[in-house]
Amino acid sequence: MVEFYAWPKYLLIIISVLFAISVSTQGLVVFFSCYRHPLTPRRLWEDALEILVLVQIFCCSLLHGRVSMGNEFAMLTASGFENLRIILFFIGLILTLIVCWFNRIPYPLVVVFGCGLTLPVVETWSGYLFPFLFCFALFLWLLRGIHLNLLRTREVKNSISTWSIKNAVDQLPSGLMFYESDGVIVLINVQMQRLMQQLIGRVARNAKQFYAALIQGNCQPGCRKVELEGQIVYLMSDDSAWMFHQSDLLHRRKRYVQLTATDVTHRWVLTQELNQKNVQLQQRSEELKHIIDNAHDLSLTQELQKTKTRIHDVLGARLAIILRMLR
Repeated sequence: MVEFYAWPKYLLIIISVLFAISVSTQGLVVFFSCYRHPLTPRRLWEDALEILVLVQIFCCSLLHGRVSMGNEFAMLTASGFENLRIILFFIGLILTLIVCWFNRIPYPLVVVFGCGLTLPVVETWSGYLFPFLFCFALFLWLLRGIHLNLLRTREVKNSISTWSIKNAVDQLPSGLMFYESDGVIVLINVQMQRLMQQLIGRVARNAKQFYAALIQGNCQPGCRKVELEGQIVYLMSDDSAWMFHQSDLLHRRKRYVQLTATDVTHRWVLTQELNQKNVQLQQRSEELKHIIDNAHDLSLTQELQKTKTRIHDVLGARLAIILRMLR
């Protein structure tokens, strides 16, 4: 590492920045690798290999840090960490062979190559070329970390995991929440959080208290509790209607509660229109009944008048005939 003392300070600063980026990138690789589901023996070995790569990058950054510190204070320091570099190389070799055997691909051998470039024996043999090999290993770790981050992110998005399940639940148009019997929330999506904000003005930490507030009708001004087919429905300030339904779930002998909120705005509007039409129909029915009753009375009156007229005409004609005969 003493060859780095001949390099300008700005190059050493750039290398330090690249080391910081590499450590951060490899840290994300470790996170995404450990976050994948399900955990299988193959993935456990892959996770162990990524952790070793992170330790290797951190060890190389410590080497470069000693050089930068010595250059800053005009002090010549030894490389150091020889035994650690050798141990990391052999551990990486074992882990790489195991991962290659599981995956049947030679790609993980890049780890062995990168660790080998920073070995003390390579530093001794290469001489003034070692800084270039050291920087090449740094770029190798950086490019590998970026590639694996893109690969792991795509894998997590396309596979079933805790993250993918949460993202899928958040995309639902309905509100969804699962909680334990004591009210501790296990899973809640974004839509249910928005409804909580509109109804009680905050995101509740206890689901039982939130449901009790729904039952009692304790909500923000502008929201109103109604019923639709025996279910709890809340009319929001934005003229939307949400139906809340609760059901019990049993998983591994443990009781959970599922609370769902469904947008029934269109259904509520149709129900209101149907109720208004039923009221109008009832009014028309009463009017028609009244008209029918009046028509019956009018028809009876007309028939009586016709009968009286006929009787009067018949009697008048008969009386005229009788009078004529008498004369």
